[in-house]
Amino acid sequence: MTHEPHLLRQRKVNRLQRRRFWAAGVNDIWAIDQHDKWLRFGLALHTGIEPFSGHILWMKVWHSNRNPQLILSYYLETVEGFGRMFLAFIFILLLMPKYCQTFPW
Repeated sequence: MTHEPHLLRQRKVNRLQRRRFWAAGVNDIWAIDQHDKWLRFGLALHTGIEPFSGHILWMKVWHSNRNPQLILSYYLETVEGFGRMFLAFIFILLLMPKYCQTFPW
């Protein structure tokens, strides 16, 4: 039993439609993903992509994908590369609305 049988049928006939998303601009969304296809060779691929511009933020290969601290270190390394201003911007957008109960958008 599958949760979305119509999507399974579409995938099997190579007619799966990609979903669209909206981003306000560059660095509005970061897509973080890991690929397990190389695990039989003892390798795991981790990627971070900014989908609005298509910029690859990081692409790292490691021997495991079971350590969330590793992925966090990739994220923090990238944020540090953008500078402290970017980290402050993320704090204002993501954390402040939780404390103020207001959303700027």
